[in-house]
Amino acid sequence: MLRTKQTKFFVAIVVCVGVCSIFNQHWWMRWLEPLGLTKQQYNIAGQITSKTFLTRNDVKHIIVDNEKDCKNRRFLVFQCSSSCGGWGDRQKGSVSAFLLSLMTSRSFIINITTPCDVENILKPAMYNWTMCKRYVQETLNKDPTRNLPLGWTNGHVIYRDRIKEYESLWNTQIVTINLNFYILDEIREFRLAENRLQWVFDTIDSEVIRMILQALYAPRLRLSSELNNYIHKMTKNGQMLVCNHIRTGRNPTIPHDTEQRFYDLSTIFNFLEQYHDVSKYVIYVASDSDSVRDAAAKRFKNFANLNRKIIHVDRFDEVETPNDLCEGFYTALFEQYILSRCDVLVLTRSNFGCLAAYLRGKSEGLFIYDKDKDLIIPSNLTNVQTVYNFD
Repeated sequence: MLRTKQTKFFVAIVVCVGVCSIFNQHWWMRWLEPLGLTKQQYNIAGQITSKTFLTRNDVKHIIVDNEKDCKNRRFLVFQCSSSCGGWGDRQKGSVSAFLLSLMTSRSFIINITTPCDVENILKPAMYNWTMCKRYVQETLNKDPTRNLPLGWTNGHVIYRDRIKEYESLWNTQIVTINLNFYILDEIREFRLAENRLQWVFDTIDSEVIRMILQALYAPRLRLSSELNNYIHKMTKNGQMLVCNHIRTGRNPTIPHDTEQRFYDLSTIFNFLEQYHDVSKYVIYVASDSDSVRDAAAKRFKNFANLNRKIIHVDRFDEVETPNDLCEGFYTALFEQYILSRCDVLVLTRSNFGCLAAYLRGKSEGLFIYDKDKDLIIPSNLTNVQTVYNFD
């Protein structure tokens, strides 16, 4: 009798799996294929694929475990020692550079020193990008000819052509690179990448970006402890954390920014009004404008104020002290980590906010402001890139 029940149970499972598989296939053909979404993308979007983070095995060909081995390795260095964009640009650049290092079997190093050394705030996560850093610096000081510097100032097209010629051009031990755009599509064009980076082909862009950033960067003790304490204090009575990121560009708070972005705050704030219940929600507004924060504080009784000075990490006032600049850099990272942990996240067009959404890792509770329609609309992680069209 027991065997009969077990057999029936097994058959039921098999039938269910078959029916679900047919349904998934039909659902994809009926709804997603006409929208241009491939079956592979459907599988990934439906979280059928199992890869959610990178392991040492994925990057083992570029890992150096012993400083004594540095002299026998080749390196790709993501270099940011002068003007290289805001933190979002630097995250995009480090993602692209890391993929290039994996594809070309070069050990990867991050050297971000402006407005202060990023190592003051973040530490290596799964992949140790500080290994051999001293060796590389000493080598370049002794013999600069062992370096091939690549910059992005000539434009994306020219730069991407240089990347495609890596086999003939990259003949030095060290390649330093400075870029602030994604090259995921270009990476997928390389036959070599199919062997070494198969997971990139099997994963949507937002997940590739999240996995790489989480493999590279982790908050140091000060940042992690202050972040946890701040969020706990905000939501200590079990409230949901509702966040909004408003990137305005050039304004009195960051007067040296290169562009201005105008938004109808009333549309955004009216949307946030549904979360006004103090007992259920806390509203956090991250912005590069003090006036936006002040307006939010006046509008919402459950507004959480960070009370920290805002700077743009690449376009700051020269009279700022080194400590103020480093604290401003810290604040930027602090805010992005807050945004990545929100229950509800409302974005305006910004690399910084979009990457916070990727780090958050889910589409549930994600909304974007459509400036052309002056509307807040529900979104998913893939649609953020489609609507905002970041390079």
